[in-house]
Amino acid sequence: MSIPSQHSILQAIEEFKRVKEGEFLKRHSSGARPRKVYLNYGGERFPLKAIWAAAHQPPVHTRIFTTNVAKAGFRKLGFRDFWPPENSN
Repeated sequence: MSIPSQHSILQAIEEFKRVKEGEFLKRHSSGARPRKVYLNYGGERFPLKAIWAAAHQPPVHTRIFTTNVAKAGFRKLGFRDFWPPENSN
């Protein structure tokens, strides 16, 4: 399994846009919308864990990592805009 890169994250975002939310979530998570955390990119919100899962090669399921692991990975790659904002309570 390869660790996500900026390129694979952008590919996952494009896949999300192309296949629409429901299908993407069926492929890369439990099929349900996230309850808490999203990635903001290009003025849009994306399901953080599902994008991180899809960015692995081969893709993995969201069950195998925590939200905090995904956020740390995104930060390392320069993606730092999350919803809700990190400093909100």
